[in-house]
Amino acid sequence: MNEKLVRARKNVNLTQEKAATKIGVTLRVYQRYETDECVPNVKRAMKIAEVFHTTVEELFSMNDFNNNSEPDPHQIQNEEKTNI
Repeated sequence: MNEKLVRARKNVNLTQEKAATKIGVTLRVYQRYETDECVPNVKRAMKIAEVFHTTVEELFSMNDFNNNSEPDPHQIQNEEKTNI
């Protein structure tokens, strides 16, 4: 779990749903950020930092950006088709 992200969200008194709305992603995508299933791209990370009144550096280490990336919408659709 991305404890820094969770802590930053709670520090500004936002629910996951409200945070997702302010950041401009779905609730599920935001939840994936908090559970480290994926990390936001740089532009999205900057928006998260803005909403949470912090910096990208405080929220994410460089290793986070190198290990995972935002899910490719086409890949998700293909996975959903495969699982049907």
